[in-house]
Amino acid sequence: MPPSRRNFLIASSSASLISLAGCTGETKEYTAEFDRVWSEDLQLNARITAPSEISEVIFETADGQIGVDEVTEDNPVATCEIGEAATIGTAEQSYSHDQEFTITLRDTEGTRFKRTEWTYAPAVRLTDVHTAESMGYQPVDGIQAATPILEITNRGRGPTRIDKIIVRNPSQDVPLTKGIETTSFANAAIAPEPNSGRFTPVNPHELGGYFLSEGDSTYLAIDDLLTHEGDPPEQVETAGQNIDINIGWLFDSPTFKVNLTLSGGITQTNGLYHFAEFTTEKVDFASPLK
Repeated sequence: MPPSRRNFLIASSSASLISLAGCTGETKEYTAEFDRVWSEDLQLNARITAPSEISEVIFETADGQIGVDEVTEDNPVATCEIGEAATIGTAEQSYSHDQEFTITLRDTEGTRFKRTEWTYAPAVRLTDVHTAESMGYQPVDGIQAATPILEITNRGRGPTRIDKIIVRNPSQDVPLTKGIETTSFANAAIAPEPNSGRFTPVNPHELGGYFLSEGDSTYLAIDDLLTHEGDPPEQVETAGQNIDINIGWLFDSPTFKVNLTLSGGITQTNGLYHFAEFTTEKVDFASPLK
C-alpha cells in the first residue's frame, strides 16, 4: 500500500480583494474565491470557485510572472510549474526557502481583482520508526529484528529532495567478553537505498537522494544498523540504545533523538550479533536538535 499523501491547504481567508471602480464609480462585486492552494509533485495548484468570472489565473514571484492558466466550470484548478525534476532540492533549484508566490485572478475584462499568497517552505521530518517485521520488509541478511525502518515525511509546502540520512552518536552500554570494551549495537551509517517495493525512494534522482512531494512520506530501511560485528558480547537480555538521526536536505539538517530498547537476548546470524527484537521507546519529533 503506497504511503498516504497529505495536502496542506491555504484557506481562502488569506486572499485579498482588489477594489475595482466601474464606469459608474461603483465597486464591481465578484463571487470568485480561492478554494484552496497546494502543491503536488512539481506543480502549484489553485482551485477557484465561480470560475466563469475568471479569464486567467496569474502566478508571479518578486522576479515577475512565471505562469498563466485558465479555469473553467469543468476544470476549476489552475496550475503552474514551480521547479524542474533535474534541479529541485539541489543548489541549482530556481527558488529559495520561504519564496513567496502571488496568485492573482483576472476577470473576463482583463482586470485583476483578487489575489492570495503561497510560500514555498518544505519541511522534512522524521515522523516514525518502524520495525521491519511490522512493515513486512525482509532485509538482505535476514535479520528483521535488527532492522529499523525510518518514515520520513515532507510536512511543509512544496517539493524537495533528501540528500542523506545519517545515524550517529550511538550509546555504548553492552560489554564485550574480552577486555573492558563495550559495543553499542548501532553503527554510524548513511542509509542505503531500500531494496524494492514500498521501500523504494520516490523518484530517485541521478545525483542521489530521495524526492518528496508536499505531504508525502518515504520509508528507509537501514540494514545491519542494530548489530555488532567482532568479538562476542556478554549475554544480556536487554540493553538501551540511543541514536541521533540526521536528515540532510538543501535548506536544513535537523537531528532527531531516538530512544530504543533492545531485548530478547543476543544471538548471532551471518556473523553479526543482534538482539531478538527492539522497540521504540521515544522519538523527539517536536524539537529536532541542531
